Amino acid sequence: MEIDSVKYQLTEVYERAGTEQSSPLDGAWQLVSMVNISKGDTTKVEINQFKAYSAGGFIFGHTYRDSTKVLHTGIGFGTFETVSDSKIKENIKVSTYKTIVGETVDINISLNGPDEFTQIITAEDASTSTEVYKRLKKQRAVNSQ
Repeated sequence: MEIDSVKYQLTEVYERAGTEQSSPLDGAWQLVSMVNISKGDTTKVEINQFKAYSAGGFIFGHTYRDSTKVLHTGIGFGTFETVSDSKIKENIKVSTYKTIVGETVDINISLNGPDEFTQIITAEDASTSTEVYKRLKKQRAVNSQ
């Protein structure tokens, strides 16, 4: 390109963020059930959460209300790798939860068919979070004209 008789060349270099890997988890998912178990106490968690996996990357986003009814929002993304048919590792690159940035989370996965999976995360204190997700289906665009 030329600006005021000076010639410029613009070069863009891209780097692939994910990998070519595919996974049965690839797609968009909505959380339908979440239960936390800590020191023998079981708590059902009310949270609106979505998660997506694609080509070795993942992203999550959620909202929930605390005991005082204040709305909170959390997001995060990173990479994931399949360790076995029943385990993945998520490497968290960015999140609104600063304590998990840079962490690797081991997640036990159980596929409950092509459109549902259960993930179980066990924390260092032996508490567990069991989450069930359903695959979001593609919606056909509706032309309003």
